[in-house]
Amino acid sequence: MKTHLLILFLLIPVIVFAQDSQTNVKKTQPTIRQISLEIEKRNSFAGEVLASTRGFGLGIFYRKVYTQNLSANVNFSISSVKDDDEVTYYDYYGNSVSPGKINRFMLMPLLFGIEHRLFSEEIVGTFRPFINAGAGLTMIYSSPAQEEFFTSLKYGKMYYSFAGYIGAGAYFGNRQESLLGINVRFLFAPFNNGIESLEIPSNLVNQTKKKSMKEFGGLYITFSFGSNYD
Repeated sequence: MKTHLLILFLLIPVIVFAQDSQTNVKKTQPTIRQISLEIEKRNSFAGEVLASTRGFGLGIFYRKVYTQNLSANVNFSISSVKDDDEVTYYDYYGNSVSPGKINRFMLMPLLFGIEHRLFSEEIVGTFRPFINAGAGLTMIYSSPAQEEFFTSLKYGKMYYSFAGYIGAGAYFGNRQESLLGINVRFLFAPFNNGIESLEIPSNLVNQTKKKSMKEFGGLYITFSFGSNYD
């Protein structure tokens, strides 16, 4: 019994020293989240590819990080927009025909938004989800569909309205240099006066009526490719 007590007495300083050493290592070693914050760049610039049920487009994107969870951004894009009732047919040579189409539309919104990062305490590193919202000015360029595309541009007319969006998305990869993200957003782009889009059959026999578009937004999927810098 005395031998066991002596061994225990001799081991106590060793155990205490080992625990103190382990505690000091934990205190001085930075966490994964701290490492991520140290290498984070504060500015981002990227190109965007947009896809929606109404058309496709391209854009540019600037983002400014203010805190771990909050950032602001501004983006400008140009995308084609068509009426939901528009039907396009293609011939053997790939030429397209849209019966009754009156005007082509290009949507050009300039939007200012904010992003709030989600689950920053639980998820770190290469996957950074967020929600976002924004508003701004939108321009709608309308050109006659009867003319060839580039020729029709000189006969077009510009309209102005307001726009806004809400969405959610995520950034992927190393935040130190590259920016790679996806954003699913619903864009509101109303034009209350409407712009003529299609000539459709009316209730009267052998007669048609003109339909106007009053909403140019919709559901968009946006892919961002760019870089980060200080």
